[in-house]
Amino acid sequence: MDQPVLVTGATGFLGGFIAAELARRGVPAVLAARAAGGRSPGERVSRLFRFLDTAPGKEPVILPLDLLAPDLGLSSGERGLLAGVPSVIHCAADTSFALRRGEQVRATNLDGLENLFSCIPGCRRFCLMSTAYAAGTLTGTILEEPLDPPGFNNPYEESKNLAEKLAADICEARGTELVILRPSITCGHSVTGRSLRFNALYYPVRTFMLLRDSMRRDILEKGGGRAEAMGVSIDPSGGVNLPVNLPGGGSLNLISIDYLVAATVEILRSRGTGVFHLVNPLPSSVEEVTGHLSRYYGISGIRVSRERGRGPLQTLVDRYMEVYYPYFCDSRVFDSTRTAAQLSESAIRCPEFSSDVFRSCMDFAMACGWGEEVVI
Repeated sequence: MDQPVLVTGATGFLGGFIAAELARRGVPAVLAARAAGGRSPGERVSRLFRFLDTAPGKEPVILPLDLLAPDLGLSSGERGLLAGVPSVIHCAADTSFALRRGEQVRATNLDGLENLFSCIPGCRRFCLMSTAYAAGTLTGTILEEPLDPPGFNNPYEESKNLAEKLAADICEARGTELVILRPSITCGHSVTGRSLRFNALYYPVRTFMLLRDSMRRDILEKGGGRAEAMGVSIDPSGGVNLPVNLPGGGSLNLISIDYLVAATVEILRSRGTGVFHLVNPLPSSVEEVTGHLSRYYGISGIRVSRERGRGPLQTLVDRYMEVYYPYFCDSRVFDSTRTAAQLSESAIRCPEFSSDVFRSCMDFAMACGWGEEVVI
C-alpha cells in the first residue's frame, strides 16, 4: 500500500477510522470530505486526527468531494489528481433506514457511486464498503457472494445491494479489481469504546436510558403520575422497571470498529478480491444485550417475547424502535470462510462483543453526550 489510496467519507464513522489508520501507517492517502458546521474539509480532517490521536506518517491530500455535484464539485486540477488515483476505498454513504428518505438514500448510494466512477478512470482496485444486511430478507446461511434477496427491510439495505451490483458491472467492464466488504453492526473500539457515530445499537440503548431517566424524575420529583399510567416503577434495587416486550428469536451480529479497520487494511494489503463478510462468529442475543442494560444501567422489566406488548409505554417504544425489530429477530448465519482465509496469516480476529465491550462503548457514548461533544 505504497501508492495513493482515495478514501471517501473520510470524516464519517467507518471512513474516518480507516483514513486515520492509513495516515498513521504513512500510506499516501487522498481523503474526500465535505465542509460542515462552518468547518472546511481540512479542518474536519485535522479534528478527526486529534480525536483519534493520529500523527500522520505522511500528510494526506484532502479533496472537498461532493458525490451528488457535477464533476463531484471538484476543480479541474482536483479532478486531474483524482483521475490518477489507483485505489479507492468508498465509505461515503447515506445510512438512513427511514422510508421517507428513500430517494435521498438511493441518490447518495447509487447515483453518487456512479458519479464517483466517472471521475476515477485510473482506478485499478475499487473497495466498496457495503453491509452484511445487503442480504435483505434472505434467510439461512448468507454466503460471501452476490445476493438476490426477495425483499428488503429498509431503503438502506436495498441501496447497498444495488450498489454492489452496479460496482460489479462497472469494474467488470473496466477490468478493475473489486473488493466488497460487508460489515455487520459496527460499534466503537473494543477497548476504549471510542466512536464517531452513535446510531445502530446505540439508538435503542439510548432510547431506554432516556426513558429510564424521564420516568425516574417523574417518580421522584413530580409525583409519579405519568410513570404510573405507563406501568413504570422503581424496583427494589433502585433501578427503573420498564415493562416492555421486544421481539427476539435471533441475534445481533456486533463487531467493533478496531476489528473492521484491521481486517479492511489487511484484506487490501494482501490483495484480496471478491466479497468479504466482516462479522462476529459469536453474535449476541437480544436477551444478552438487555441483560447488559439491567446489569450496568439500572433498567429492568424488558422482556424478549414473541407476544406483542400493549399499553402506552409499549406504543412509545415501538414508535422509536420498530425499524430495528427485524434485526432483533435475525437468526441468519453470515458465512465468513473467505474472510477467515484472507486473515489467516495475520493475528487479526474479531473480538467477542462481551459485556465489558458493551459497557465501554455505552460509557463512552454517554461521556460525550451521545456524540454531541464529538464534533468533527
